[in-house]
Amino acid sequence: MDKPATPCDEALPARPGIKLLPVELTDLIFRNAIEDQTSISTCTLVSRSWRQVALPHLFSSLSITRQARFDALDGFLTSHPHIARCVRKLEVRHLPGDVGAPTSGSHTSAITYGCIASITTKLPELQELHLQGIWFADTATMADQLYPADLAVSTRLKTLTLQQCANGGNRPITLQTLHAILAIFPADTVSLYVLTVAHNPSYDPTASIVPSHWGQWRVHTLTLYRNNTQRWPTYDLVQLYDMLRRVIAHRCLRTLRTQYGIARQRLESLRAFGEFLDHAGGETLRTLELPFTIAQSVYPSEDDPDYWRVLRLNTCCDLESLTLWVYIPRLRYLATIRHTLAPITHSDVPPSAVCIAILANVSPTLRTLTLALFQASGPVCIQSEKLSLGLIDDALSEQRFPSLTKVKIVLYDSVSMEESSEAVREMMPKCRQRGLLDFTAGSNSLELDSYDTV
Repeated sequence: MDKPATPCDEALPARPGIKLLPVELTDLIFRNAIEDQTSISTCTLVSRSWRQVALPHLFSSLSITRQARFDALDGFLTSHPHIARCVRKLEVRHLPGDVGAPTSGSHTSAITYGCIASITTKLPELQELHLQGIWFADTATMADQLYPADLAVSTRLKTLTLQQCANGGNRPITLQTLHAILAIFPADTVSLYVLTVAHNPSYDPTASIVPSHWGQWRVHTLTLYRNNTQRWPTYDLVQLYDMLRRVIAHRCLRTLRTQYGIARQRLESLRAFGEFLDHAGGETLRTLELPFTIAQSVYPSEDDPDYWRVLRLNTCCDLESLTLWVYIPRLRYLATIRHTLAPITHSDVPPSAVCIAILANVSPTLRTLTLALFQASGPVCIQSEKLSLGLIDDALSEQRFPSLTKVKIVLYDSVSMEESSEAVREMMPKCRQRGLLDFTAGSNSLELDSYDTV
């Protein structure tokens, strides 16, 4: 006699495994695990469908830190075009101790633009290029190798970053080299970190060795950072901004962050910056950080709005955000400059008067003003008449800046943020009443630590 069938004897329906998830969900999982490259690499071995989804995430970012790997990269991409199509970010950097690292006592071979351009042209989806610690071949002696007839310009990038790069032998990077890099690797956002630019009295940006048919490039965001131990001679900055004015297209810049310290009393440097600002920015510019600090010593005419017309801020008719860097005067320092710099400075003029003179040239479209206050050690310094924040409070009237929605106060060297913030509120009652004040502590990161008194 047959036994009746029980539920346990019935075949259970097959359950779909995780490897059968929809492609959209699998892709979302890998996208959120992008930092765990080991796990993503393991996932490529699960199944063909997973491999197809995981590979673009596995090779989306390449970091080359060895000379031998850099030398082999071109051939690898040529023989693996399916991987080349996955790369979105390429980082080439030489670390201390590596072959080719720019450190004293190590053997270093300079890299030509042709080598890097040959690689980037094989990456059709490349969006970010980060070059750190690279030594570039000397343009004066290797022009034929730098610009072969078949050298193509890189695919347009979203971001180009150069950090601590130099010419061969760890010499300061030349303006010709910088000019060529910006032309060969066009990008929406360009960041130049801690570069020492070599002075070349014979450099003529109008007669650059860059092929003329490459033209100018439309850069939307430009950031220039420098080493906080460097003081830039006037001629270096004049040549730098003249070169940038000829490389970057007319009226394309939307954001300009500059930390190359211009000496405020050097009109030729201010004029070169103003001409560049007018050319590349103008009515398209929305965000601007001025390339100098307003220090304890105020030079003649700096509190006069006409002095700052050389910056051509009036051409930025749609400017929305402006950053001013201000050092709070110290009584001991003021006592010193009264004796040493008395003939050339006005120690009784507060830095706020210089800020007001600059703001007089700024468009009423301004929505955010950032005041970075250095040496803000406590309420006594902030409330000092030598700073006179109340003058800025009066200058930011609703009639003058009807679109103003935020006055951001960045406090550096503050012992107590709460006490320092309250001191600012007391000195700027009109901005406080309008609800404009916003406070944050200054960071000692590279971006903000690269300023010093000029």
